[in-house]
Amino acid sequence: MFQLVDSICFHIFLAFYAFSIGVFLAPGDFPSYVEFIKNLEISPALLFPAKTIVAFPLVYHYINGIRHLVSLLFNLVFKLHSAA
Repeated sequence: MFQLVDSICFHIFLAFYAFSIGVFLAPGDFPSYVEFIKNLEISPALLFPAKTIVAFPLVYHYINGIRHLVSLLFNLVFKLHSAA
């Protein structure tokens, strides 16, 4: 079962990276792509979940990075107090 899930996740991330490289190499600039998306007149019922899916990994890793730094800070403070 783990192999199946691992394989599915690998292919999803591979597609994401291929898409990212394609966007990076595409001609134009960011505002032109924003205008293109606006001109598609996509329903908010579809646009909100799409934005959430794109933003979730960024927010997840940002929050976990802050949690990691706070954990390191607390460990440092408590080790200093226990050593004194």
